[in-house]
Amino acid sequence: MTITGDSRLVIGGDFNAPHTQWGYGRSSKKGKDLADLIEKAGPSQPSSTSRPRTPESVRAPIGTPHWT
Repeated sequence: MTITGDSRLVIGGDFNAPHTQWGYGRSSKKGKDLADLIEKAGPSQPSSTSRPRTPESVRAPIGTPHWT
């Protein structure tokens, strides 16, 4: 799959696709499909599975975000 040639590309999002590779206890069909696509495309996944990644995991008020 060639999308950007030699340029780097970052794809992020809430794909609602649980998979054990990124810390879920089970893999859904959507998760398996996404994992297969990632494997075929060859990008790396720098996210840590040992740290919480969901808003429900926040233990303190977030406050107001400041965009710069």
